[in-house]
Amino acid sequence: MKLELRRYFADSKHTKGLLMHNGKILCHTIEDPWHAHKIPGETRIPEGTYKLGLRKVGGFHQRYGVKFADHKGMIEVLDVPNYKYILLHIGNYPRDTEGCILVGESASIGASISHSTAVYKKIYASIVYNIIKNDYGVELEVISV
Repeated sequence: MKLELRRYFADSKHTKGLLMHNGKILCHTIEDPWHAHKIPGETRIPEGTYKLGLRKVGGFHQRYGVKFADHKGMIEVLDVPNYKYILLHIGNYPRDTEGCILVGESASIGASISHSTAVYKKIYASIVYNIIKNDYGVELEVISV
């Protein structure tokens, strides 16, 4: 399985994108802005192709395990140079990202996305199923258009 994160807007406060599979939009995304010199927790990951895996430790894993009965681990973007613990998770604003990728149903004119929890639940099962089925053979290609 190969997912694409197509970034279509960026300014000094946030980055908007679309998470896609086989040309179909799965959801909208919001990330931190780009900084030429990485600022921990405030800089989006660079473009590239990365494997996705499951992170089964940490605060998010514990909270989501309580919140969602089908939780198997957090979806983590692996092997990003100079980054760690980059997750796909719930949130609506750039302040919620800490360098991670937030998912939502639609993007506003401002710096937010909507219905993040519902969208996360919708895409989680299929992505996690493919991570487990393909033994971490799921990739995320991050591109700016």
